[in-house]
Amino acid sequence: MNQRFFSIALSVIVACLSGCVVIHKEPTRPVKMEKGSVVDLRTQLDAAELVWHSMQRLGCRQTDVIYPEILEKTSDFQAGTGYVIKGQVKERWVAHGCNMKVPYIVDLKANKQNEGGTDIYIRREGGGS
Repeated sequence: MNQRFFSIALSVIVACLSGCVVIHKEPTRPVKMEKGSVVDLRTQLDAAELVWHSMQRLGCRQTDVIYPEILEKTSDFQAGTGYVIKGQVKERWVAHGCNMKVPYIVDLKANKQNEGGTDIYIRREGGGS
């Protein structure tokens, strides 16, 4: 019996050390987006996931809603379904959750090396990530 337990325990240890064990990762939760952004909902949700992770780092496990507001948009800006086709837009997104309101600056611009891709940059307004 001890030999059997030992071999099972050894197998589990080897699996852990080899990286074969799947670590449970909490799934990202959809964040409610209010109107105000110039990009489509799919692109908004990609950026909202980054905001959600930043809110997690601030200790807030639940981001309830994000209110976007356009700050700057290039004259050649063009949004497609799921990505920015041309140009760039800068928006202020105020994330609400855990009795906090955290403003973010979100830059979305066309990825010139990867057609159909969007470069998304977020930062907390006033500094931080």
